[in-house]
Amino acid sequence: MNGTTKGSARLRIALFGDTHIEPEGDPQPRSNRRAVTVVERINRNGLELALHLGDVVHPLPSMASAEAAWQAADAILGSLRMPLEVIPGNHDIGDKPLPWLPAKSVRADWVESFEARFGPACRAIDHGPIRLLLLNAPLLNSGLDGEAMQWRQLEELLAEPGERRLFAFLHYPPYLVAADEPSTYDNLDEPGRGRLLALLADHGCEALFCGHLHHRFLDRHAGMAIYTLPATGFTRRDYVETHPLAPTEDQEHGRNLATKLGFLELVIHEQGYCTRFHRLENDFAPPAGHALGVDLRHPWCEVRALPFNPPTDAFQRRRVRDDRAVLALLDLGISHARVPLDDFLDPALRSRMSFLAACHGVRWTVFALGPLAPDVAELLSESAGMIEAVEIIGDIGSAPPRLPVLAAPLITAHDAGGDATNLAQFTGWGLSLEALRALQEELSPCVSGYVLDLPWQQPFAATARAATALAAERQWRLHVTVGLMGARPDLAVTDHEAIAARVREAAAFAARHPAHLFFLDTFESIDRGYFVRQGLIDRRGDPTPVGLALARLGAKDQP
Repeated sequence: MNGTTKGSARLRIALFGDTHIEPEGDPQPRSNRRAVTVVERINRNGLELALHLGDVVHPLPSMASAEAAWQAADAILGSLRMPLEVIPGNHDIGDKPLPWLPAKSVRADWVESFEARFGPACRAIDHGPIRLLLLNAPLLNSGLDGEAMQWRQLEELLAEPGERRLFAFLHYPPYLVAADEPSTYDNLDEPGRGRLLALLADHGCEALFCGHLHHRFLDRHAGMAIYTLPATGFTRRDYVETHPLAPTEDQEHGRNLATKLGFLELVIHEQGYCTRFHRLENDFAPPAGHALGVDLRHPWCEVRALPFNPPTDAFQRRRVRDDRAVLALLDLGISHARVPLDDFLDPALRSRMSFLAACHGVRWTVFALGPLAPDVAELLSESAGMIEAVEIIGDIGSAPPRLPVLAAPLITAHDAGGDATNLAQFTGWGLSLEALRALQEELSPCVSGYVLDLPWQQPFAATARAATALAAERQWRLHVTVGLMGARPDLAVTDHEAIAARVREAAAFAARHPAHLFFLDTFESIDRGYFVRQGLIDRRGDPTPVGLALARLGAKDQP
């Protein structure tokens, strides 16, 4: 699971939504089959509460088929063996009130029909000191009498005396990228958005969970984490624009990415909380405490503009951050990541790094070509709470105080030598084992250790054992680059069984040597260009066979 926690678990909740159940038929609609599977999986996991975040049914409330879909939903959800709470989505009670949206807006009679089935849409559920706030998102900014009543009720619930930990749930996410972004099909509109965010932040809400997008996203606002859940029924086509690969034929232009579907398990502890994504396909339990880090070679925090395209946003470009890599990093239990200095110097990326460190325990290694400028060294030092170490390639310059510095020479193909009959172009950083042995034992005053380059063609175990033994003898700290790339830019490394064996070996070794860091090169597969190689995730952000091998490391593989 990802998240930082202390103490025992106090409450375990299954969060799911966007089931889009349809009237039963022969054959049974696919979304219904998937909802049945999710219910069965939730029942098997011994959770205490199930919470549906809206869009229970697919037919809109104005359609004649809606009642038959609700009957099918009652039968499917009625199989849950724990209490079920449901909040409404736009398919349940109507769209939020904007004139250019593709469906009819929320109506009071549709809200009443929903509440007759599930109880008040705005309410609190208390479990000891834990308070779950359930909200009716389509009602916000509607001007209906129910909206004013919901604001009063929410403010009264938040004003009640007593120390409570708050978690909030609603269908629409408040925003996609920025709290001041314009209204789109997929966010809350003003003034309701700002009012709600301010209320939740002022009362110390720990996390807000949303649906509607059918894809997972992760953010933080004023200390409050914001999670957007996966769907169970289908993936939305528009958000597949963030993937660098076109959908395959069986993925139906982005509607059927089954590896992106599932539910979220939320476990609230005495302090903190954690989440786990349960996939409908290729599911895996959280990895058993491996210590491997990864190189984030691809951009991992890009904001993408989606095409203006009906039926959602036909008149503007909706912007969304591509969270594929970050979510995969957390799913695979990876808490060490290595990024270039320019990532750290970008304020948006640095804020993201800070969030992932504070809320998910991710520790960052920053590498840079030396010499470091004094102001850069000082900025790195000011971020010592999230940065694990700095690797400086070549001349060190101004070493950042309060942070470990690891030295590494620049590597080029010319320096490395090799086959003189081929054009072997390459640049990187790190020392070979032979070069490490040739160094003087005494470190420079500002240096804690060195970066060891362990290329693909070099056996891992023997080299790693010799290097760590030398480091222990000389009291050095090591960062080891576990190479997965071939010896030449035109040689692809795609044998997933051989790569998986090397990754498993590195994971077991890293767990036995916590004084040193081991970084896999690379995390997201390089599937085009130079040095093609398979990483832990593919270009859609799904685990590769290598990633699944790491995720499924058993206790026998750990020390």
